[in-house]
Amino acid sequence: MAKDFASAAQNKPYYVFIMEEGGMLLVHPSLVGQSLKEKAEPVYAECAKATAKGVWVSYEWKGKLKNTYVRKTKSGLIVGSGY
Repeated sequence: MAKDFASAAQNKPYYVFIMEEGGMLLVHPSLVGQSLKEKAEPVYAECAKATAKGVWVSYEWKGKLKNTYVRKTKSGLIVGSGY
């Protein structure tokens, strides 16, 4: 289950997140239960580029450049980890 990874979201300076295809965050350092699409649409747009094989994306978050590896699971969840 996604919630089993909740503590991993707090492993600074790295982070992990798990979100549904529509943007609802199931695991995130600070936005669990919120929509990334509504909170930060440009970030969501980059993360939504996830593929089954995985891909690196870059975006700005709170004034800092972030590099994140995102991958789409068979069930359609998007799992990401970055710095």
